[in-house]
Amino acid sequence: MRNSSTTRRLALLAVLACFGSCICVERPKRMTEDERAELRSQILTEPPATMQNRVGADLDGRLELVGYDLDADKDDRGRIIPGRKVAVTWYWRCKVALHEGWRLFTHVTDDTGTNRVRADELGLVRQHYQPSLWREGEVIVDRQEFEIPADFNSKTVTFYVGAWFGPHRLPVRNNVPSDAGRVRIGPFPMQYDLPAAVVPQVSSSITPDGRLDEPEWAVAAVLDPFVLAPDGAASDRVRTRLLWNSRYLYVAFEVRDPLLVAKFTRRDEAIYDEDAVQVLLDEDGDGADYYDFAASPTGVLYDCALAEPTKGEPKEFTATDFRAGVVLDGTVNDAAPDRGYTIELQIPFQALSKFKERIPLVGVTWRANFYVLDMPALAAPGAEPPRQVGFAWSAPKVTNFHVPRRFGELTFGGPVAVPPPAPPAPPPPAEAPAPPPPEPLAAPAEPTAVAPNAPPAVAPPAAPPLATPTSTP
Repeated sequence: MRNSSTTRRLALLAVLACFGSCICVERPKRMTEDERAELRSQILTEPPATMQNRVGADLDGRLELVGYDLDADKDDRGRIIPGRKVAVTWYWRCKVALHEGWRLFTHVTDDTGTNRVRADELGLVRQHYQPSLWREGEVIVDRQEFEIPADFNSKTVTFYVGAWFGPHRLPVRNNVPSDAGRVRIGPFPMQYDLPAAVVPQVSSSITPDGRLDEPEWAVAAVLDPFVLAPDGAASDRVRTRLLWNSRYLYVAFEVRDPLLVAKFTRRDEAIYDEDAVQVLLDEDGDGADYYDFAASPTGVLYDCALAEPTKGEPKEFTATDFRAGVVLDGTVNDAAPDRGYTIELQIPFQALSKFKERIPLVGVTWRANFYVLDMPALAAPGAEPPRQVGFAWSAPKVTNFHVPRRFGELTFGGPVAVPPPAPPAPPPPAEAPAPPPPEPLAAPAEPTAVAPNAPPAVAPPAAPPLATPTSTP
């Protein structure tokens, strides 16, 4: 039974004939004749037999989400392709007429639960025939079309639908997947191009000295390849390796760099404006806050905490047990050709605010990205500095490296067997001692007269030959 306000409203609405029935349409003057005809075809008495998926969600006994159709471009693994149009058709049944003000919503969320598409008002029904106008017994065909963002960067997409009015939503009364007055549809797999790595666990500690001479580095995860940022081709100028133990994440960068530029000398100066390596860590993967650890080829450190990095400045943060060690193959800040550097970072887990909630246990996954920043030339006096070049593990696809949705995945792996240390190299073989210099030849004696019948002179015995020296093994 309709209440009086609904009756008064319906009396004022335009009436459209459709197969002998009438439908009341809000804002009819804004519709073209084609739209009117299309809307008529979207008011049924029963859902079509071709409906793909049945749901049967009861929204407070007043509305029912009967089912839906989903049409999306998919790859050969059945994953929805981001950057393409998705068409969803919802089939609603009006069981009890609603009072004025009730509207439909659609939330399109990634695997962090973030709503990524504004779809509430999309579609002819959402624009002209909201639930406050529906009649009891009508089945409404609610067609929507929208694009999944090309940078969706999520393994799944989930749709949430329902009806709202001010701060209220119609509650879901039966046992269907739902969340706070939202019917959950999905999740559906998405095509996903972010890199991932499993980081081996070691029991020993590593000295961050830049030498990479510990046997543990032989079993480290290797992040390869890096790409020229923001989304260029793979590069062979960077190799990065990762290990972890109960206290630290260890990161080693091996960087080929023909010109080393690192003029900053104090912690937390803007080393990221010159040559530097950078590690971004997001323990819970929500993209709302994360940490930045960086070091220069001269071992100068930078660290900060970031929250909503595009909206505010980094927060003050100092990890007291953050360490770096560097071995240079060249000299910094001169024009002579260089070859690069190797740097080891020791990043303490205890410094991270969410560490207690996201302690690294075997199988836990964090979001992270790794960068190498390079100044290709020295700035001329009084001139603008040359444009910096960047290399990334996961391409940010924009000029800004701080794109949490583009962070790759680090999964903490279990303990691995570490090869025994290599035996010490044998000492080089001893060199044979040089033979003593020969005695100088004596001057020939004057001829001596020999007495007649004197016995013949006897020659002295020859010196024994020099023994050949024996090499020491």
